[in-house]
Amino acid sequence: MSLTRRDAIALSGSTLAGVSLGLVGAEQLVGQTPPAGQQTPPFPETLTEMPRREGFPTPLPVRSRRGIDPSGAPPTAPRR
Repeated sequence: MSLTRRDAIALSGSTLAGVSLGLVGAEQLVGQTPPAGQQTPPFPETLTEMPRREGFPTPLPVRSRRGIDPSGAPPTAPRR
């Protein structure tokens, strides 16, 4: 059986993943629970409007020297 380089890389990657997961015990895979007395908020039925984060959206630089109009119009082709 000939093994290509691509197959060897894929095989070694999946072997490494299998060995890595084999070292993890079931007690380490248990999901975390919230601290006592604290409950997670219920999942909303519909999307809700939230305020934007500070600094979002970031203002983009305007490159007027390159022929880009500040209004966002594309540059015109130079006449020959």
